[in-house]
Amino acid sequence: MPYASTKQTHGALTIVRPTSTLTAEITEEFAAEAMAEVSRTAGRLAIDLTASAFLDSRALEVLLDVAEASGNAGQPCRLVGVSDTVNEILQLTNLTDAFRIFEDAPAAARDLA
Repeated sequence: MPYASTKQTHGALTIVRPTSTLTAEITEEFAAEAMAEVSRTAGRLAIDLTASAFLDSRALEVLLDVAEASGNAGQPCRLVGVSDTVNEILQLTNLTDAFRIFEDAPAAARDLA
């Protein structure tokens, strides 16, 4: 399946929503888009994982790269739409502290205020 995403803006926050589960097959395209958005928005970015039923190791690696780039821009990496399974993966890998996790995009946008 080819990579596809949608983008929305909530105030000063850009939300990138991949339209399928992030797996090794599409992470390179996702990484390129996310890193470009981090640069364009000075880190004011949230990744919407609503469509991700799970994350494989490559997806976790890319999300950590995005978190590092966002941090270097002075912003935390925000995740929204995190399923119970993805949340459990983040907990099991001790990665929850690498991100700010929000229920939805408006909540993430309020975090900028």
